[in-house]
Amino acid sequence: MMQQKTISTERQNEDVVKGIFESFTKNDIKGILERLSEDVNWHVSGPQQIPYAGKRAGKEKVDEFFRLIGKSITHDKFEPQEFIARDDKVVVIGSEKFKVKFTNKAVINDWIMVFTLKDGKVIRFFEYGNTAVIANAFK
Repeated sequence: MMQQKTISTERQNEDVVKGIFESFTKNDIKGILERLSEDVNWHVSGPQQIPYAGKRAGKEKVDEFFRLIGKSITHDKFEPQEFIARDDKVVVIGSEKFKVKFTNKAVINDWIMVFTLKDGKVIRFFEYGNTAVIANAFK
């Protein structure tokens, strides 16, 4: 019985994360925020040259993160390729191609995003990517 509950929860968690990606492609930030806990911890690795990199806590700061992305870059491609759900985590492997608005430099970046969920809401997010290439595009 426990195995069945774990599989069901993992599938639900994966659906929540897929919903976040669907909202992102529609630029529906409200739809993303609805899937986060009030005190969510959000971390995008990278140096301060990347305006949206860093640690944030709470939905309001995550909203600010998405506004900074909108001001900073334009996506040509944003593609989650694989979803791996295990216990309370959903790992997403993907890639993106974008241009930095200020420099007009293009970036191709492979990334891994790790979402931790509790009671159907994201409580922690961490993104790993090629921060050196991204930071260089902002110079």
